[in-house]
Amino acid sequence: MPLRLDPKFRGARLITCDRKKSEEVEMLTRAGFPVPDTRTITQDLALDETAWGPFSVVKPDVGYRGRGIRLVRTRHVRWSDTRSLPKDDPRHGRDLLAQRYIHSGPYAQCYRVMTVLGRPIYAMASVASEKLVPLDADGKDEIDFDVAANGMERKLTLVYDEAVIALASAVSVRFTQIPVMGIDIIREHATGELHVLELNSSGRTWHLSSDHGLGHQRDYGLDIYGQFNALGTITDALIEATRAMAK
Repeated sequence: MPLRLDPKFRGARLITCDRKKSEEVEMLTRAGFPVPDTRTITQDLALDETAWGPFSVVKPDVGYRGRGIRLVRTRHVRWSDTRSLPKDDPRHGRDLLAQRYIHSGPYAQCYRVMTVLGRPIYAMASVASEKLVPLDADGKDEIDFDVAANGMERKLTLVYDEAVIALASAVSVRFTQIPVMGIDIIREHATGELHVLELNSSGRTWHLSSDHGLGHQRDYGLDIYGQFNALGTITDALIEATRAMAK
C-alpha cells in the first residue's frame, strides 16, 4: 500500500518501498552486478539443465526470513497453483522464482550486509549448524530440501570480509534511492565468486533495534553497533544526504 504523505511537509524524501525479489534481481542485473540466473516460474517455463545446472532454488517472489526457500532438481521445476497450498505456507498465493543453485559449501552459508545511504552498518555471516544432505547430480529422485542458511538452525558471526563488504557497498552506492538495505550475498564454494541474492529493500531490515535483531545480538554476542560505528556512520550519511538533496 502506498505511504500517505502529509502535504504540510514539503521537500524531497527518501522512502523505502516494497519490491518483489524479481524486481531486485532485474535492477541488479541491469546494473551489472553478479546475480544467479533467475526466472519466474510460469506454465511454459522450461529450464535447460545443461546450461542451468542440475539443481535449482525455488522461492517465493515475496519472502520473509528464508521461509519457503527449497532446493529441487532443475528437471523438476514446474509451475503449480500456489493458492492450493495451506494458507500458513509462505508460498501460498505467491509467484515462485527459480534461481540457479550456488553451492556455498557443506554447510549452507550466506552474508548479510546492512547499508544506509551507501554505507555499510554491519556485516554478518549465517552458517547452518548441520551439513547439507549430500547431492547426487545424476539422481532421478525428486528432492525438496531447506537450503537458505537464514531459514534453518544456524550460527551468526560478524565478518570483516573485504570483498563481501566492497560488493555490498558498491550495490548500496549504485541504488542510493533505496535508503536502507539488507543485502544478501553468497560465495560459491568451488570458485570463491560472490553473487548478490537480493536487496531486502522494503526497509524491514533495521535489526539494530528490532526485536528480531536484538535477539540475535543477545543470543550470538554480536556488537553490531560497534562493528562500523553504526550510529556515527548513520548520522554522517543522513547529514550528507540532507545537504545533497537541499541543493
